[in-house]
Amino acid sequence: MENPIHYSRFSAEECWLRRQSIRDRNLSAGQAHRPKSIVRTARCLSSRSPRLLRREKRQEISEEPTLASKTEAAALAKEKLTREAPSAGTCPIKAEPSGARLRTKSSATPGKTRAKPVLPLPLVAHTQIDDFEANVSPFLACRPVGIGQRMCQSCALSFSTKDWRFNSIPAQNEFDARSKRRLSYPRARTVMATRRSFLTQVGRAGGFGATYLVMQSLGLLPVPPSEANVPRLASPAGGSRTVVILGAGIAGLVSAWELSKAGYRCVVLEARGRAGGRNWTIRHGTRVEMTDGTVQTCSFDESNYFNAGPARLPSQHRTMLGYCREFGVPLEVEVNTSRSALLQSDRLNGGRPVEQRQLVNDTRGHVAELLAKAICRDALDQELSSEDKERMLAFLRIYGDLSPDYFYKGSERAGFRLAPGAGERDGVVRNPIDMHVLLDARLWEGLLYEEQFAWQATMFQPIGGMDQIPAAFEKRVGHLIRFHCQIEQIRKTSTGVSVRYNNRKTGALETADADYCICALPFTVLKKIDADFSPEVKQIIDSVAYDAAYKIAWESPRFWEKEYSIYGGISFLDRPVNLVWYPSARLFSEKGVIIAGYNIENGSILESMDLAAKLDASRQSVEALHPGHSRDLQTPICVCWGRIPHSLGSWIHISGDSAMYPGYERIIQPDGPIFFSGDHTSHLVGWQEGAALSAHRAVSLIGQAQHTDRQARNA
Repeated sequence: MENPIHYSRFSAEECWLRRQSIRDRNLSAGQAHRPKSIVRTARCLSSRSPRLLRREKRQEISEEPTLASKTEAAALAKEKLTREAPSAGTCPIKAEPSGARLRTKSSATPGKTRAKPVLPLPLVAHTQIDDFEANVSPFLACRPVGIGQRMCQSCALSFSTKDWRFNSIPAQNEFDARSKRRLSYPRARTVMATRRSFLTQVGRAGGFGATYLVMQSLGLLPVPPSEANVPRLASPAGGSRTVVILGAGIAGLVSAWELSKAGYRCVVLEARGRAGGRNWTIRHGTRVEMTDGTVQTCSFDESNYFNAGPARLPSQHRTMLGYCREFGVPLEVEVNTSRSALLQSDRLNGGRPVEQRQLVNDTRGHVAELLAKAICRDALDQELSSEDKERMLAFLRIYGDLSPDYFYKGSERAGFRLAPGAGERDGVVRNPIDMHVLLDARLWEGLLYEEQFAWQATMFQPIGGMDQIPAAFEKRVGHLIRFHCQIEQIRKTSTGVSVRYNNRKTGALETADADYCICALPFTVLKKIDADFSPEVKQIIDSVAYDAAYKIAWESPRFWEKEYSIYGGISFLDRPVNLVWYPSARLFSEKGVIIAGYNIENGSILESMDLAAKLDASRQSVEALHPGHSRDLQTPICVCWGRIPHSLGSWIHISGDSAMYPGYERIIQPDGPIFFSGDHTSHLVGWQEGAALSAHRAVSLIGQAQHTDRQARNA
């Protein structure tokens, strides 16, 4: 059953505007101004004379059919009003009356009804849609005073949101300064309508966009996935609930933003002097200090930068993309794969690099040839019907670019030894690499890396650096963040939680007390803090380990673009420094920042290398891919996340084929008033999306805890 929604026939403001228009017209015609009733005022808006109006009324009454009851009359009036409503795209506030609405009254003679025409005023929808008020209210005469308020400013309309029924209140008397008279307007009439007619009126007023938003608000259309993950919290009673958030990384920033929107009072304690955590973009002048005492200062050109932490936003990560859309963070495509990028192994092609397009398509060709031969010889374990054989062989010819006799003899897909040109110059296809050589090269990880779900195209990056995202959060919750605050102690109390920290700006020990705590610190840092966690939680925190990823970046002229036609993507090598990542930002510019080395160093030969040895290994990998260009590399920066203060690791370590680390199911549950957050409390370890989703979950758990506490107090 559809919910009834009332429509007000007119507002006090509208009546006043109409009356002013009539008075000005009468004064310009030299007539004395005499206020009339609302109905007479509306009739006089017509340019036709009163005598002509009366004649048309008599003609219309004579043409109306005899109505048997008030119900039929009302139905006919509603149908006529809908038929004569303003056309789509016009504003009903400014629309002129376009027809007559019937008012029926029973006469003394049974079965007969005397119809009295009344010139209609445009329908005006009164509703409260907090989330979409700004989009809909410009098209409606009823303008709420503000979000969450219950009184209409223009027509003194009050309503109850409990059952969506609206009650009209007579507009207050207004004083006409020119005529020195007090104007009194009658009570506004209301018309009952269904949701369908309400949405029809919204569509006529505001078009498709307004209707779409209203239908989402009413639950008639699904919310886009990029917005559906945002938690919906009830405002705390009296606005007195407080939350202390430990860490201003992505999880902490998202928590602060969502809680502050819901009315919670928050404070964020951050040990660094910046927001973002591992979301760190290094630019000219940035100091990189590590726990082993190594200090580097970036000397890139002003326009270049290096994303030392996360550098990609997969298209599947709708929460982070949703925040970028919400905050207006401009994005560009991050080219994560390129067929022009290279693969290099000393066991392949004499150590010379090979384009990815050749290895990808030669591998597909050889596999397709083997399978086609097996089908032709009936060598498969499961027999195929003759029809399936034909269809499978047809597919393999296309998939592997096989010859008609099902042999792979090379393909244009793999590239050319001699590129096609003008005139008689035809292209010469490369000779295929032997399957045994491909197997011996052991480059499958680099060959198939783009098939991983999170790395599939399309990927994005913020224009100007990944730190544009925490900067956008900081604009909105920066007043809640206390920088340079080192956490010393965490204690549960009878009223919530108490956090003691060292304010390095003042050198004083300070305390933050709150009802709840969201701990978004990495466990490598948290295990060094004096905290009264439960024994089970403390044992999990002390036992987990973190991976230590490294990144090495160089500034260089863009030789990879000019000489190799590589625009973004990653080249892979069978060496200690096993990849070179080409920039997607500022293509075709003079210089760029190339990442020559990104991997996990724990357990590898790089773990025991000092900074100079790592830079030398990075330079050698660039030389193996691009002979002669290692000398173009300038101003290196190396970030080893295992030795970066306040992080002490890149992401939590998951061993073997395990889905998550031991104790994960317990750590995602609150420990009293303390709620854990961060990518380590999600199944998207190492991704900003995981941190954001974990923050949403922690915020939702706080809302549930508050609801439980309220029920306990009321019991």
